[in-house]
Amino acid sequence: MLQTFGRVLRAIQAEKDAAGDIDWRVSVDSTIVRAHQHAAGGKRGAGDRDEAGDHALGRSRGGLSTKIHLACDGRGRPLGFVLTGGNTKDCTRFEQVMTEIHVPRTGPGRPGTTPDHVIADKGYSSRKIRTYRGIPRTIPERRAPAADRPASIGPSTASATSSNAASTASSNGVAWPPATPRPASPCRPLSPSPQSCSGSEP
Repeated sequence: MLQTFGRVLRAIQAEKDAAGDIDWRVSVDSTIVRAHQHAAGGKRGAGDRDEAGDHALGRSRGGLSTKIHLACDGRGRPLGFVLTGGNTKDCTRFEQVMTEIHVPRTGPGRPGTTPDHVIADKGYSSRKIRTYRGIPRTIPERRAPAADRPASIGPSTASATSSNAASTASSNGVAWPPATPRPASPCRPLSPSPQSCSGSEP
């Protein structure tokens, strides 16, 4: 079945290449397909044994799964793929996926195998992949661990608020603004017969 699919794919690729319709800006990525519960065969618990390499089954957190490593052209059409167990790291299959790019020619000439540009995510961020065959690439670098990042010395957002700024000034010994005196009460001084603020007798 897989061989039949491969032959059909090559025939379509040759047709598109002859029409100049292949965009050689190649993207590489992977996706995981969950395997059916009976994919490994045997009773429950028997799946703990190692699967044969050509089964493309691997046990990960979600159970048995298959990972499809795919290289596609700039229009999202497949150029080459590799099947592995779902617990396989993307970067370990980059070169294998690239060697699967083999677009046949309908006329004279060697098959197309070299992308103009390679695009991938952080899962493929390594020196070996970045220098692969000298092909231009767009691959973001992984961030350094938190312990290796330089400490921030700029003021935080919280310190820019007025309430926090006042607190900071107080801790630095800056004098607070003088208290505003409370206005005198409109009531008259106390007398032996006190009156209310409205001036009426009690």
